[in-house]
Amino acid sequence: MKRYLSIVCTFLGFSGLLSAQNPEEHKKTTYTDSLGRFIVQVDMPLYVFVSTSLDETPRRLERSDKPENEPIYLDGPGKHYIRHQDAINHRADMFPIWADGQAPQTTLSLTGSQTIVRDGVNWYGSNLTITLRTTDDLAGVKQTYYAIDDGNFTPYINNIEIKEEGLHKISFYSVDNVGNVETVKHREFSLDLTPPVTTIQVDSFFRDDIIANNARITLSSTDNLTGVERIMYRFNNEPERQYRVGTNISFAHLPDGLHTMTYYAEDRLKNKEQEKSISFFIDKMPPIVSADVLGDRFIVGDRVYFSGRSKLKLTAVDNRSGIKEILYSINNGPFQEYEDPFYLPAVAGRHTIRYYATDEMENTTRGNYTHSMGIVWVDLVGPILSHSLSGPSFTKGDVQFISPETRIVLRGVDAESGLQYLSYSIGNQIEETRFDEYFSIKESGTHTIRYFGYDNVNNRNSNQFEVTVDGDGPEVFNTFSVSPANDANTDGIDVFPSYVLLYLAATDMLTGNAEIYYSINDAREIQYTAPIRGFAKNTSYTVVVRARDQLGNFSEKTIQFRTNDF
Repeated sequence: MKRYLSIVCTFLGFSGLLSAQNPEEHKKTTYTDSLGRFIVQVDMPLYVFVSTSLDETPRRLERSDKPENEPIYLDGPGKHYIRHQDAINHRADMFPIWADGQAPQTTLSLTGSQTIVRDGVNWYGSNLTITLRTTDDLAGVKQTYYAIDDGNFTPYINNIEIKEEGLHKISFYSVDNVGNVETVKHREFSLDLTPPVTTIQVDSFFRDDIIANNARITLSSTDNLTGVERIMYRFNNEPERQYRVGTNISFAHLPDGLHTMTYYAEDRLKNKEQEKSISFFIDKMPPIVSADVLGDRFIVGDRVYFSGRSKLKLTAVDNRSGIKEILYSINNGPFQEYEDPFYLPAVAGRHTIRYYATDEMENTTRGNYTHSMGIVWVDLVGPILSHSLSGPSFTKGDVQFISPETRIVLRGVDAESGLQYLSYSIGNQIEETRFDEYFSIKESGTHTIRYFGYDNVNNRNSNQFEVTVDGDGPEVFNTFSVSPANDANTDGIDVFPSYVLLYLAATDMLTGNAEIYYSINDAREIQYTAPIRGFAKNTSYTVVVRARDQLGNFSEKTIQFRTNDF
């Protein structure tokens, strides 16, 4: 029958509460590791218990050399044995016990961020990773604890994250599986998580987004903690450049057109400001100037001859800032400002016309125009416009009168790309009406006609004139040379002696009367030139009178009377 001897060792420990900045009073205890080793905290008291069965309650053994209940203590860390000497079998049964008196060792690492030392303080930036690593030589680490600033200790699980800027202190320690507690360690450092703030100053915008050629571009940046390390900028997709504080940024290398400047700053911990940008237009293109001859020209061989009646028209356009002035010189004479087309010299031989234009950015283009050189024309101007009237018209002073039947004809000529179409508007009409063959105005009164010409590259030219529409004929008047007889108006019709003379007249307040015609009793109509006479006695008369004004407008009046026997 087998006998069992169970030896039970009992250890006593203490526990406490976790408080701010004070580690927990961790209980000293025992631990059996994965290798089956029984480990005891080195300072713990030891009692021995035995039993004869695994199911029996163990009984404590009394020591023979000590008073009752007196524990035993291991004499230091390391491996110890409880020994049973088997004299019968001549062997010793050994029961190992490991004593652990060494606390774990914890280290703190700060990684993932730039760091600098400023005034004796370690500064870290964004993306800082705070990691605790602990080792223990025997019982193994049970738990690591940490506290931030004045906070409570809390178990360490994952990397520590701190989101507030400024000075911080991390306190930390670890405890092993038998209650050995590491002395609390501390680490102080400061965090700078805010990037700098950069502003741009452009001291001269010409207009809207156009930057002046002499503008100064400067950058300035502020950072309240570790300070600005560098300011970076780039134009468009160019490589980044570092800005030298206090200097002007050169943009002389940029071509004409729209550009974007991007800029940002980093502090000494590489906290990067979100990129900012500004867009602006650089006008480096000089104006385009074209010369057009108004008048006679004739080509012989490679020479172009112009008559003395010809004028030179200069036109300049600019892609952005606009034209400031056009200047020209004739035969090396002084330059003068161009205002209107000017006559070419009426002297035989070769003549040189120099001209140039300057835009508002002081970009200048120069050109030469000579009688003996070929010209390549750029179409920059709209058609040359004119108009004419077909039908009744009359001019009085500076007023042009027309009738409702008068046809208004528009014409446009473009010697370059060619005429595309003409259009017009009358009075306050906003929308343009496409011109076809002709048009008339039926409404009486004064009208302003604006008309427009478009060439085949959509250059537009305009002109206007006024006409006064007169659609009414003259007002007709008549007078008899004597008064009606006493028996007049017996039936509502005046009665005159046969020798009476009938005078006719007509007035037109606008264009004036032109001619008067009359017909007596449906006879053939004749032109009135003198008083009408030769009436028969005792006869009734119906005289139809028509008057025409200078525009051909007619009016009509009927006169009825009788003669008596005188």
